[in-house]
Amino acid sequence: MVSHTLHQPTAGIVKQLRLENFMCHSKHETEFGNHVNFITGQNGSGKSTILAALCVAFGCRAKETQRTSTLKDFIKTGATDAVIQVEIQNEGEGAFKPEIYGPVIIVERRISESTSSATLKDHQGRKVVSWKTDLLEIVEHFNIDVENPCVIMNQDKSREFLHSGNNKDKFKFFYKVTLLQQVNDLLESISHRGAFYGSGFG
Repeated sequence: MVSHTLHQPTAGIVKQLRLENFMCHSKHETEFGNHVNFITGQNGSGKSTILAALCVAFGCRAKETQRTSTLKDFIKTGATDAVIQVEIQNEGEGAFKPEIYGPVIIVERRISESTSSATLKDHQGRKVVSWKTDLLEIVEHFNIDVENPCVIMNQDKSREFLHSGNNKDKFKFFYKVTLLQQVNDLLESISHRGAFYGSGFG
């Protein structure tokens, strides 16, 4: 007997990706299933583009995608801006502010030659907020860590890791994927903040 829980919505699942003028694609749309998704195709068919777009949509820095050093380089040649839209399922246990966003959260990243912006929309496409701090809140809520090599392992990163004989580099990899780096950064931030406030009352 199949458990009923298998058919219940799972909050945080990426449902759809839409691209406009991103890399070599004028328009592109990908639908994702509720479980494991396999994306296949020949070299140059756009597999890496999908991965890069998801990373950028969720706040990854350009250089971390291993594709380019600045976001504006993702804009298709001849276009003035690029748009990435990601639909996240927001139903079921662990939904993020469902009373505001409804059953779907739309994350929209717009990239131009001079700026980039992040806008969060509800299930009807209505703008809710447009601050990167709010995007960070959603990413942390759903535990989406696109800069963790164990979450996103592109070709360059895997090649670099496999061919590295340097124990120091391997430890840096371990330090990052186990989130020890993140914990250390938070502790340092708290320590500096405490020192700042302490100096104000000296």
